[in-house]
Amino acid sequence: MGEKTTWNNYYKNRKPNISNILLHWQYLAKIIINRPKRLLEVGCGPAEHSLFIKKLFPSINLSLLDLDRRLITSVVQKNPSYVNKYY
Repeated sequence: MGEKTTWNNYYKNRKPNISNILLHWQYLAKIIINRPKRLLEVGCGPAEHSLFIKKLFPSINLSLLDLDRRLITSVVQKNPSYVNKYY
């Protein structure tokens, strides 16, 4: 049998892609303009958008939420200094 289809399996071998950031530039620009103190991304997947914002504004308190426990754990392990909380 094949490997179970999960978001973790989908993103496991996928490399970060700048085109994903550019595709969503309008809503990311609104976040940047508002300069929030806290940011919560629900259904974060690999959290590319939130990590991009956090790199621009390191003082933002970043929280991530995703249903796939293995995926969120992987994101946190790869970016321990960027993620403040995760669920």
